[in-house]
Amino acid sequence: EFKEIGVLIEELQALSPEEQKLINDAEALQKRMEGRLSNANAELAKAENKTAIFGFRRRAVEAAQASIARSQEGLGATKAGVAAARQMAEQQQRQRLQSLDMEQSMQKLQMITQQIIDIARERIDGIKENLEAVQQGGIATMADLKQLATEVEERGKELAAANAELETLREQLAEQAQGSAAATAVQEQIRNKERARDDILTGRNKAYALSQEGARYTEMYRAQESSQRDLLQFHETWIAILDEGIKNRSVVYKSYIDVMKDSADQQAMSSVDQLARETDLRITNDTAQVGAALQKNILERLEAHPGEVRALRDIIQAMAESNARFDSRFDALLDKFRKNYGTDPFYDDRTHQPVNGENAAA
Repeated sequence: EFKEIGVLIEELQALSPEEQKLINDAEALQKRMEGRLSNANAELAKAENKTAIFGFRRRAVEAAQASIARSQEGLGATKAGVAAARQMAEQQQRQRLQSLDMEQSMQKLQMITQQIIDIARERIDGIKENLEAVQQGGIATMADLKQLATEVEERGKELAAANAELETLREQLAEQAQGSAAATAVQEQIRNKERARDDILTGRNKAYALSQEGARYTEMYRAQESSQRDLLQFHETWIAILDEGIKNRSVVYKSYIDVMKDSADQQAMSSVDQLARETDLRITNDTAQVGAALQKNILERLEAHPGEVRALRDIIQAMAESNARFDSRFDALLDKFRKNYGTDPFYDDRTHQPVNGENAAA
């Protein structure tokens, strides 16, 4: 159905395949010339990097610049060819429009418009269904957010209470003799309470993560709801506009076709004049671009030098700083090694007596 509508629209408004081919062929030739110009610019860049010994670079640059000039000249000619092809295609289109049967054309246009209106009306039910779906999704997600927010608060209170109990148990442990049965019992209570505290923490974090995810989807639902409302509004607006167009198009369309027929001579004269003016500008512009390109190349080379020198020095400075950090950290590692990492050299000998009061507390 859409394909049939598209064919009818193209028949009435667009260029025919034969008319479009004139333009496509000319534009294809222009693209080939643009490719040649790009290649010539690339060759110039390569030439500028050649060695200056024995005049290699000079000859390569001159050859590349000559190739660029030829490519620019050819590109200008192809652009003029595209303009001429477009003018010829439009002239053929005008001749084709002049031969159209007015009544038949209006019938086709009205049929196309009515078909589009019918399709748009069929789509309205689907838009309404989507709007209802995203509205309900947003409501459900908001309800989940409220529940998750409550859970985060409750878990937070439980977590604070658990931490307070742990603090109390740790104070009790400090009052007990190390290694005693009472101390061991308190330690066991601490471990059990820590497990319970971690379960609470996990639950709180999970609820928080889900609440953040729900908030993101809430915004997405809002965006989709707004889009669906706009879509429904615009669908209905377009249907009204096209209905109005069907009523008024016959007079306006006939007037337009008559204007197209009567203005053919003026359009042809305007196209010829435009082509001539564009040629004048192209010739002048090409001449200026050659000199500008030569100036640009040498200035870019000279202006790039300070920045490249600074970049090289920044790299060397960063290397030196990295080497200094490495040396410092390596020396620190050696110092720790020499001090036996701060441990008693006879730490694994049960018969060894601490020296100078070392580990006396044990």
